[in-house]
Amino acid sequence: MATYYEVNLFFLEEPTRFYRKFLIRSDVNIEELGCVITTFLNTAAYHLFSIENNKYVYENRFTELYDFNNKRKQVYQKDYKMNHLFKYRYKNKDLNIEESLFLYNYDFGVDYMFVGYIEYEDPIVKKECSKIAYLLKAKGGAIFEDSKSLLLDYLEGRSITSIRREVKQWLPINFGLDNDINDFKDFDNEIDIDKENKEFTYKYRRVHKAYKGDDYYF
Repeated sequence: MATYYEVNLFFLEEPTRFYRKFLIRSDVNIEELGCVITTFLNTAAYHLFSIENNKYVYENRFTELYDFNNKRKQVYQKDYKMNHLFKYRYKNKDLNIEESLFLYNYDFGVDYMFVGYIEYEDPIVKKECSKIAYLLKAKGGAIFEDSKSLLLDYLEGRSITSIRREVKQWLPINFGLDNDINDFKDFDNEIDIDKENKEFTYKYRRVHKAYKGDDYYF
């Protein structure tokens, strides 16, 4: 028998268009939480990520990081467990975040920021299962690697045809797009939750391996 937390994760700039809701086993550490999120967001594990709250930060490659006021934070050790996040909830007036559990940031060059919530501090009991995580609900296909500006243009309904011609070499490397501009609409396709869960273990292992420095995801 394993116990799970229910996590809600929202893209800071478009929370209703890009989010994930999932169960994660209560005994995972902060590094594993980050790899689970990175997997569920269908990234290429091509950039670094961080998880932080008001006191601590975990960044998956370096040993220290600064907060938004350039003050050094204590660094999460990778063996810190999920329940440690409850001690210092995240607030940031500049980002209009009143209170949450943590902030997940992917790709420090463009800052894909997601706000994470866990409503109940008592884990959910789920019998006869042991997988590290299960996707419950999702919207928004994937992070656009190296192309956050294109994703925001699409989400905000702006024309991206001319922009795409100018920066064709920076098309999302993980989205499988061809030369048809309409392929961007695939971001809003309904996500097959059962398929995502069946493929999760394989994808998660590849993501985790990539951040160990052994290999790239692709």
